[in-house]
Amino acid sequence: MGLGQHCDSKRRQRCQNSAWRNFDHCHSEGRRRWQKSPRRTAQGIEQIERSCCSKNRRRQRSYRRCAEGRCAEGRCAEGDQGRQEERQLTTAAVKVLITAGPTREPIDPVRFLTNRSSGRMGYALAEAFARREEQVLLISGPTQLDIPDHVDFIPVETAQEMYDAVAHYLPKMDAAIFCAAVADYTPVTVAAQKIKKSADTLTLELKKTPDILGSARQVIGFQGYLVGFAAETEDLEQNARTKLERKGCDMIIANNVSRAGIGFDSAENEVLIVEAAENTALPRDTKEHLAQHLADIISERWLRKHGTMS
Repeated sequence: MGLGQHCDSKRRQRCQNSAWRNFDHCHSEGRRRWQKSPRRTAQGIEQIERSCCSKNRRRQRSYRRCAEGRCAEGRCAEGDQGRQEERQLTTAAVKVLITAGPTREPIDPVRFLTNRSSGRMGYALAEAFARREEQVLLISGPTQLDIPDHVDFIPVETAQEMYDAVAHYLPKMDAAIFCAAVADYTPVTVAAQKIKKSADTLTLELKKTPDILGSARQVIGFQGYLVGFAAETEDLEQNARTKLERKGCDMIIANNVSRAGIGFDSAENEVLIVEAAENTALPRDTKEHLAQHLADIISERWLRKHGTMS
């Protein structure tokens, strides 16, 4: 490596580090304001972006131009072979949307319907794609997990809130991975006060929640690479393939949640990847290691289809 290339590399690294520091400040502030907001809607998301992030986004674009070698100062000569080769290897970050965690459907101010999802698989995927330097948006239901570094984050609670956030952002994305365990039903009415323990029985009337994965193609019109998850207790491959075809996915990642030690409330998992032309089984491993393998596979499939993912 020549001196010019070495200096340019150091300069790009400083710019990238500065960009991430501004990114983290911007979105940590956005999360605080978002969590304080009484109405978590797509409009609220957009307001946070405008008010909190616009200045830092302009700053990031400047840093990115520098990081990609487009700053005039410190650049190698246009005819420099090292610079030309480096430019050819540079690809734009792909925008990946990932949903994770459970949802909570309120019954009264104290109680809610939910499920056993910890969110760990979705968070591990977000971290895996962030390490690949992709641009990751994580939309998550309530979990006890730390938000991965360099990941844009939107917290939601209900299935409707998750649908609203997905519908708002999905058209801007290149790929989407729906890993969240979204409630299928929600109470028709939410009691204004805590329901007292009085009658021997209690009947709740439920209605269907929005089908987020099914709406991606059919309602929102998403044309990017679409990955869904299927948590099954029987007929794993058959149910996953049915879901693949019915919801217009490129890939379904299925796991058997009835098996002890994997899936919900576990640090490990074992999955079957179902695609139109093939199945791929990934043996039992930690969710973090599986996420790395899945990120590799999804990136390869994306590259095959679109030719741009790094």
